[in-house]
Amino acid sequence: MNPGFEPIVEQCTGCDCINVGPAGLAHCKKCYVPSAKWRNGKCNLASHIVLVAKVEDKKMLNPLKASKRSMGK
Repeated sequence: MNPGFEPIVEQCTGCDCINVGPAGLAHCKKCYVPSAKWRNGKCNLASHIVLVAKVEDKKMLNPLKASKRSMGK
């Protein structure tokens, strides 16, 4: 383990940024203190977390604007 690097936390398991040293101790390649990244939610460097975009079911249209659009055609 390099000096200054703290060991990874449980949430880091599966990330591509993990480096395992010769003693078997794992640390993050990009962050000295991984626990600080997870303190306020998700780590912004975590490669194992996939964000899912919200999909709107139906787009709400203003009825007044919709009627004006149909008149113009």
